[in-house]
Amino acid sequence: MLQHVAALLVYLLALLVTFLLMAGWLPTLVLLIVEQCRTGGNRVAILVTVLIGAGYFAGGVAGWALRPPQWGMPFIQTFEAAFNAEKYGRALESQAERVLMYPWYMAILLSILVAVAGALILRFRPHRPA
Repeated sequence: MLQHVAALLVYLLALLVTFLLMAGWLPTLVLLIVEQCRTGGNRVAILVTVLIGAGYFAGGVAGWALRPPQWGMPFIQTFEAAFNAEKYGRALESQAERVLMYPWYMAILLSILVAVAGALILRFRPHRPA
């Protein structure tokens, strides 16, 4: 039972991070760029935001590369099969959903690692005198 609760929590956390990255990444980047142009502030936050988006994309690519070797469908067809049980059948739909977990979880993991690394770099970087 505890294993199922832990799996559900990981799944819900992954959904939350994905939603925040997809719904919030680009507007955050735009707002940071506008603020930087307006005030001439620090560009480090823009760089970290770009790195988080790049980490998400790179994690997705790495996760797709780590999928089971016997899975021969291309990504677009796998994505379609995961949402179209009528065309591909219920068994293939379930397999495609599981295969898509590889890039999804890797994308989330890498974006979180990049965000934590960026926060640590910002926290412990030496400050220049003004």
